[in-house]
This record gives sequence, structure tokens and C-alpha cells, in this order.
Amino acid sequence: MIREGTVQDITGLIELGKEAADLSPVYHGLEIDEQRVRRYVAMMIASKTHHVGVLEIDGRIEGALLAQISQMLWMKGRQAGDEFFYVRPAYAGHASALVGQFVEWAQSKPNVNLVGLSTSFGKNIEKTERFFESCGLKKIGGIFILNGDS
Repeated sequence: MIREGTVQDITGLIELGKEAADLSPVYHGLEIDEQRVRRYVAMMIASKTHHVGVLEIDGRIEGALLAQISQMLWMKGRQAGDEFFYVRPAYAGHASALVGQFVEWAQSKPNVNLVGLSTSFGKNIEKTERFFESCGLKKIGGIFILNGDS
């Protein structure tokens, strides 16, 4: 079931985030601050400008899309974008429903002119790009990083 996240989901979201980070060539090995994550996700759940969508199957969080709305620096209006998007591989068929929930949420907010998703997590980038395109999004560039492993 795709639904809005609640504070009762935070522990499951942290477990999901740890799993995703372990798989990511970008975030693997970086320390997770669980207390900060708990506070931040609780704030996101209570906020009108943040989105926490979860995929729950048999009482377990199997995927999530966390996002926010921010002002655009140079343009009038706002943009919505993800901060975290991961679905366990066994439940990948539900990923488009999470995206759909996020897009519907973002488009329902006033003055949101742009809605975007990122492949910056770094796992299966080409596959993720094709998936986003199948959801109706257009590729407009890439993200380049420098981290301790670069």
C-alpha cells in the first residue's frame, strides 16, 4: 500500500535508508546520524512543504520517496524535488506508484512550477533514468560529485 508516512514509520525509514546507503556507490561508508534523521523526518511529516510517501507491504516499509518544495533562486515560483527515493528490489514494481503519489502531491501545492527527481543516489543510474522517463519526466542533465572516495 502506498500512503503518507507517519512518525511510526521513522524506524522503518531509517532501516530502509541504511540499506539503500550500503548499496550506493555515493553514500556507502558514510555515517548515518540516526537521531538527526529521526528529528528531520518527523519535521518532514509535520510540514506542508515536505512529502513522505511510503510503500508498506505486510506491515513493513519496503520503499519510500521523501521530498521537499523550495523556492527557485532566480524565478518566480517553487520547485519540488526528492531527497530520498528507494524501493527494495523485490518491490520495484511499486516504484511508479510512489512517483505518482509524489507528483500528485507536488502539483497540488500552490506555485509549484517544476517537479523533479534525481538519480544522485548513484545505484543503477541508467535504469533509474529510463524508469523516470517512463513516468513522464525528462532528463535535463546530470549531477557530478567529489567525495572522499573520488
